[in-house]
Amino acid sequence: MKPGIFQDLTIVAIDPRSVYLNDGKDKRERARMARFELTEGDQKGSRISAFVYNGKGGELLATKNHPFIQLGEVKRLMVKEVNRFGAFLDWGLEKDLYLPFKEQTFRPKQGQSYLFTLRIDGRERLYASMKIRNMLKRNPPYKERDWVKGIVYSIHPELGAFLAVDGIYDSMIPKKDLLGAITEGENLDARVQSIDDKGRLLLSLRDRAHLVIGDDAERIYAKLVQSGGYLNLGDHSSPEEIKRLFGISKSSFKRALGKLYRKQRIRLDPKGIYLVEKTEDGRRPNDRRESIGKGKRKRNNN
Repeated sequence: MKPGIFQDLTIVAIDPRSVYLNDGKDKRERARMARFELTEGDQKGSRISAFVYNGKGGELLATKNHPFIQLGEVKRLMVKEVNRFGAFLDWGLEKDLYLPFKEQTFRPKQGQSYLFTLRIDGRERLYASMKIRNMLKRNPPYKERDWVKGIVYSIHPELGAFLAVDGIYDSMIPKKDLLGAITEGENLDARVQSIDDKGRLLLSLRDRAHLVIGDDAERIYAKLVQSGGYLNLGDHSSPEEIKRLFGISKSSFKRALGKLYRKQRIRLDPKGIYLVEKTEDGRRPNDRRESIGKGKRKRNNN
């Protein structure tokens, strides 16, 4: 019996709490299943389909329930716990799935979900891995300018972000085409630029700017209001400071400022950013004062 897959097994024994299953190849090997999973008609000698996995101490367990992932698949799973032994994932079964440190491509966060594959070691113990690139397919059924949906599974600071499009096809967003703050596990809509000589999709987020800039601008505006109408930020500010305050890149910050400025909601100054409220006639206070001043000068000249 191979852990990690569904297989047809025979009920060889039943006791008050458990059912014992065998595949008919090695009569000494048995997998234990909870008796409450029996359905009407199940009895000793019946053949049933069950998923086999590892319990404590190496005991083989079986269940009719479908886990979220099987051997050979790539699926999104949630991290239930991170501790000094590694991480543990929710895969839909009573016993959590173990993610060793050596199978982590980055440090996962508790409560977040990412892409994983299910593997088995030489002792036939199941474990999760973030190393999914070789599990993804190439030569997808997409062409240039198509829009696709993908999940970020890795970010390389010099190369860009790697995605699994449809959770199946290996894809990449080059560093120059990344916009805003992107994290592992994030769902993205991207446009196909081309397909490289390895059959991998090359994607772009350049048309994503108009989607994120609204939220970024509102976040900056709210911070201005909270700070009394002034922030000591601008071109002189470091990317780290902007990331800490707003969770976005400096380029996203500057695009958001541009939108606020065009809507006449802020005034930019070498010293920082000032909040500007519009008057009832739709003009900024500074514009109104300037027009009043011009009117006075005109009357004085008369």
